Amino acid sequence: MFDIKKGVYGENPIDEGTLASGGSLSATRAVAVGGVVGRLCFRIVAGEGGFTLKSGKKISYTVDECDTIDGTYTSSVRSGDGHTAAADTTYAEGEVIDTVEYPRDDKVFAKFNLSTDNTEAGKVKVVLDY
Repeated sequence: MFDIKKGVYGENPIDEGTLASGGSLSATRAVAVGGVVGRLCFRIVAGEGGFTLKSGKKISYTVDECDTIDGTYTSSVRSGDGHTAAADTTYAEGEVIDTVEYPRDDKVFAKFNLSTDNTEAGKVKVVLDY
């Protein structure tokens, strides 16, 4: 069974870190995304202590892709605004904030990066799921 706290194989694209007010989090590591039957999803998950997204604020993401793990990564067309809060929304630890589907026909490796215009800092992580 999938454990949202561990992700798939325990290799999270972004380990838990603080997404600062108006800040960003870069990929902890490249993850293998090629050769999968079906689709993979990147799930943005609230970390320890939860995460509050203020009204009208958003979490944006970029997905950088490459055919080799140590190659040069380029931004994917799947980069964009992920989730905008209609009202102040607090997510409990382990609760999914947003899901970004990733098709199996793209590159072999990917790095996932986050940024926000949120006015409140909080911990988040990004995990892979099916």
